[in-house]
Amino acid sequence: MNHFQSLARAFQQIHYLSKTIALLDWDHETYLPAKGVAYRAEQQAYLSGLAHQRLTSSEVGDLIHACESELDELSAEEQANLRCWRRDRDRAVKLPTAFVETFEKRCSLAKSSWAAARKRNQFNLFEQDLSELIRLCREKANHYGYQEHPFNRIATCKMNTVKILR
Repeated sequence: MNHFQSLARAFQQIHYLSKTIALLDWDHETYLPAKGVAYRAEQQAYLSGLAHQRLTSSEVGDLIHACESELDELSAEEQANLRCWRRDRDRAVKLPTAFVETFEKRCSLAKSSWAAARKRNQFNLFEQDLSELIRLCREKANHYGYQEHPFNRIATCKMNTVKILR
């Protein structure tokens, strides 16, 4: 197996974890009993941490570097994949795994408080989670680094938080 195939396999495994998290998220929003919310948040945080660890591993970093040194041997499509994977990894290594887990757990918990607040038309039920999400987004911006204003960096990143407010 060549470097690109090994790297593609690693990203396929990361993708499996991401899709499993998405399935848990869908279940959370559709069928999850209220008593299962805290446990589901733990599951999602754990799997997010695992995916993050794999993405930021030295093995993936070494494979990306090896593929970049063999660009002439890659097709245009493979080079495009490599650029995306490099960008994703470069962004991910700026975040500690513990932060990723904390952020995912808070997002998961906040979904339930938002749903309850919206259903009852009582914003105060969501206020504490929203404040914590804002704090975590600011922390994320600090990890990523930014110029002028933290929002400039956060706006360019995938934000699960936006899904909560729908």
